[in-house]
Amino acid sequence: MAKLPIYNPARTLRVLVLPIRRHPTPLTYYHVLQPPPAPVTAEPVQGSSMHPAAVGKRAIAKATQLWDSLGDEKRSPTSWQRRVYYLGMMAMERVPFEESALKHVDPKAWKSASGAGAGALASEKRSDETVDNNNTAVLVHLSGESGLDTSARWAAFLNERVPMHRRRMILWAGLSPLMTPFMIVPVIPNLPFFFCAWRAWGHYQAWNAAKFLQTLPLQTEASPQLDDIFSTSEPDSPSSPSSPTPELSSPSSSPTSGSEPFSPTSDDTSVLTVQRAAALTKAFGLSSHIHADLIRAVGQAQKRTEKEQGMGR
Repeated sequence: MAKLPIYNPARTLRVLVLPIRRHPTPLTYYHVLQPPPAPVTAEPVQGSSMHPAAVGKRAIAKATQLWDSLGDEKRSPTSWQRRVYYLGMMAMERVPFEESALKHVDPKAWKSASGAGAGALASEKRSDETVDNNNTAVLVHLSGESGLDTSARWAAFLNERVPMHRRRMILWAGLSPLMTPFMIVPVIPNLPFFFCAWRAWGHYQAWNAAKFLQTLPLQTEASPQLDDIFSTSEPDSPSSPSSPTPELSSPSSSPTSGSEPFSPTSDDTSVLTVQRAAALTKAFGLSSHIHADLIRAVGQAQKRTEKEQGMGR
């Protein structure tokens, strides 16, 4: 009888499948847990300080530092720097959560991590066992959801995202050079150009990540840990722009009570909420940036629901 292959943990991408809305159109937040950090070696980085990877990291660090300086609290709230910073933060809030989730995936980091762990795993294999030398994506979902349905929705999500992000990447990249005439005042940055370049870069990141994820073989895994988080009843709270509506988060909005068995597919109570985002962050050791993205996703889902309900009237 053939034995199952040994999967290298460093090559396994665990994707948290987090339902945000189930009706009328399901919305899901897919979060790829980050790989373990690659071991530090004494070998010099390929090339020199002018290597493209090193240049890219320095450019991103410089841009981040410049952006943070615009929002420095020491500046006057009426200064153009603070106003630009606030407008930029508003633009970031409007980036769809699906794109933000994909942008967190760095294919190069996964290839580096999987390559570092390959040697250790190969040294432990026996002659009668085989080693899977490819990355594997494991969809971690609620136990009440079908693994086949989860895989199908994941594939449909990526099939939609790859061409869409490619089209928009090309569009924003093409618009960027057209913004150069706006550099009239040397003191103020060319904001239209930087906005176009920022959106082109964001779509490139999402497109590159979605392409990479499409190539991975899939497995599914029901998670009791997710069940515990999503089955927790929450008190009713007034709706706000940053939190889901009572219809999305309140157990009282459905006939299912807290004493009944957990059934994730029975109604809209088993969806992501602000409180559950905090529980997920703690349980899986997520960063504050991911926590903010989860809360942003909840708010965007609420706004989409309100918009769809308004159009249906």
